[in-house]
Amino acid sequence: MDLMSRFSRKQIVALSVAALAIAAIAIAAISVCCSHHTYPRELVVADSLCETNPPKAISHLNALRVKSKSMGTADSWYYRLLCVKSRDKAYIPATDVKEAQTIVNHYESFGADKSKLQYAYYYLGCAYRDLNNIPMALEFYKKALTIVADKNSKFASAVNFQTGFQLLEQSFYKEAMNYFRESLRIETMQHNSAMMAYCLQKIAYVYQEEKNDSCFLYYKEALDIAQKSNDMQVCNEMKSSLANYYVEKAEYEKAKDLSLPVIHTMSDDNNAKDSFYDVAGLSYLGLGRLDSALFFFNELNKTEKIKTKVESSRQLAHIYNIKGDSKRSLMYMAEYEQAADSLKKINVESSIAKMNALYDYTMYKERNAALERSHYRMLVAMCIVVMLSLYGLFYFIVFYRKMKRRAFIQKLNWERYQDEIKERNDNNIKDRDETIKNLLSQLQEMKDRSTAANDIAPQADGNTFQQDIIAKKYDLEKEVLKSFMASDIFQVISQKVAINENLTNKELEALDEQFLMLIPDFIKNLKSSCHLSVQDIRMCALIRISNFNSSEIATLLGRDKSTISKAKKKLLLAFVGKNSKDIDFNEYIRTL
Repeated sequence: MDLMSRFSRKQIVALSVAALAIAAIAIAAISVCCSHHTYPRELVVADSLCETNPPKAISHLNALRVKSKSMGTADSWYYRLLCVKSRDKAYIPATDVKEAQTIVNHYESFGADKSKLQYAYYYLGCAYRDLNNIPMALEFYKKALTIVADKNSKFASAVNFQTGFQLLEQSFYKEAMNYFRESLRIETMQHNSAMMAYCLQKIAYVYQEEKNDSCFLYYKEALDIAQKSNDMQVCNEMKSSLANYYVEKAEYEKAKDLSLPVIHTMSDDNNAKDSFYDVAGLSYLGLGRLDSALFFFNELNKTEKIKTKVESSRQLAHIYNIKGDSKRSLMYMAEYEQAADSLKKINVESSIAKMNALYDYTMYKERNAALERSHYRMLVAMCIVVMLSLYGLFYFIVFYRKMKRRAFIQKLNWERYQDEIKERNDNNIKDRDETIKNLLSQLQEMKDRSTAANDIAPQADGNTFQQDIIAKKYDLEKEVLKSFMASDIFQVISQKVAINENLTNKELEALDEQFLMLIPDFIKNLKSSCHLSVQDIRMCALIRISNFNSSEIATLLGRDKSTISKAKKKLLLAFVGKNSKDIDFNEYIRTL
C-alpha cells in the first residue's frame, strides 16, 4: 500500500479543512501585522497638529514633502492622507476627489493599514461635500461609520455630526435626527460642551422644521451649555439661533433683548454679526420702530453677500414704502430684483449641480451593484471550482484505491487459476502419483533408518492428502453436474435448446434457485472481483454446470451471440486483468 491509500476519506477531509484553516490564520496574521505599523514621529506630530492647529500642520507637511518621497510605502500613504486631512481641517475646499479616491483605493487593498480606512472614507466624503455632491458624501460618511473603531469615539462623533448635517441640508429631518442624537450621546460621555451645544442646536433645527415646539427647549439647553463653556463664539451662535426662533414666533422683544448685547460686543469683521443685524432689524420692524429697523437693515446692506443683499434690500424697500419715500423704495426694490436674479442664477447652478450629483450617485450605485453581482458570481464560481476540486480529489483517491484492490484481486484470481490448472493437468497428476510411489518405496526400503523415514513420511503424507483433496473435488464436481442434470430445470433447459427458444422469467428464476442450492459460494466469488449484471451471472452459471456453447447460452438468455462474446471478454479482463488474453473464459469459470 502507498501513502495515499493509508488515509480514509474522513482523514482527507480533515486534512483539507486544516490546510484551509492554516491559510486563513496566515492571511489574518499578515493583515494584523500590516495594521500595527509604527509611523515616524514627524507624521504623528503632523496628525496631532491637524486637530489643534491646521495651518501649522499644512506647513509642517510641506516641509516633509521631499522627505516623503523616500519614505516606506505605508508612511508615504499616511503622509498623503494627512495632507488631505490638514486641508479639510483648515476649511480649504477640495477642488477634486482624485487624490482622496486614490487614498481610499490604497487602504481598501490587501495588506494596507485598515485602521486608516475609516479616515480615508471620511475625507473622501468631505471632498464630495465641498463639490456639492451630497449623495456621494453621505455614501462615504456612512461607509466610515460602518468600520469606525469603538475606541475612536471623537472621530465617530464627528462623522455622525457631519452625516446628520448633510441630511438636514437635504431636508431628511428624521434620518438626520438619529445621527445628531448619536453624536450628542458620544459628546456627553466626553464632556465636550461646545459639541454638545452644536448637537442640541441641530436637533432644535430639526424640531423647528417639523413645527414641533420642543425646539425651544433644545435651543435653551444649547445656550445654557454654551454659556457654561465660556466659549464666546459658540455662545453667540446659540444666541443667534434662539433669537431667530423668537422672531419666527413674533416674540420680538425677546429677540431684540438677546441680539442687541451681542451686536455691541462683536467686532465689525465678525461674520456672525450679519445674522444679529437681521434679527435686530426684524425685531424692531415687528415692534413698529421703523427708524431703528432702518438702521440695522442699512448696516446689513453694506455687506457683499448675495443672500444678505436680497434680505436687506427687500426690507429697506418695504420700510421706505411704509414711510412714503417711494424714490428710495423703488431704488431698493431695483437692488432687490438685481440681487434676487443673481441669487436665482446661483440657485439654478446649485440645482443643476445637485441633479448632476444625484445622477452620478445613481450611476455609482448601479456600477457598485453590478460589481457586487460580478463579485458574487465570481465567489460562487470559486466555491464551485473548490468543491469540484475536492470532489475530484476524493473521487481520485477512492478510484485509485478501488483500482489497487481490483489489481490485487486479479492477481489472486490469476494465481488461483494457475494452481487449479496445474492440479487438473493429467501429466501433473501422473507425476504426483509417481512421486508418491517412489516416496513410499523409499520409506519401505529405509524403514530401519528412523531419521530418513521421518523426513520422507511427511512428504508422502502431504502428497497423498493433496491427491485425496483433488479426488474429492472431482467427485464433488461430478455430483454437482449429476444433480443438475437430474433436476427438472435441466430438462426444461435441454428442451428449450432443442427448439431454439428463450427461457421464461419463471424458468430463469428456477435456474437461479437450483444453482444457488448446488454451488452457494459461486456468485459471491464472482462479485468479489467486479460488478456483474443478472444476465452475466446467469451466463457464468450455465457455463459452470453445463456444456452449452455460446450460441445455446445466447438463445436461452435471449441475447445475441456477439453480446455473449463481448461479455466474456469484458468479464475476463475484470477477473484477471492483463493476463486475460492467455485464458479461455469457459475454462476459467469452470475452475471456480
